Amino acid sequence: MSRLQLFGLWLMCAIVTPILLVAMFVQAAFGSASRAKCMAIAYDECGNALFGGPATQTISERTGNALIEGKR
Repeated sequence: MSRLQLFGLWLMCAIVTPILLVAMFVQAAFGSASRAKCMAIAYDECGNALFGGPATQTISERTGNALIEGKR
């Protein structure tokens, strides 16, 4: 993937993120709690990927695995 494509992807994420945060709030407050939970897990997985973990693993899962293995 070229740097220009990555920039385009970043720009799209920057535009969509506030909309997704509002949508997650609306789902948690008035809609489907399970859908809001899925959206929160997606943010958690994104945060884990930010710190070098697999995209399908949550931060808490990564932390638990590290504790089992005796790592920080």
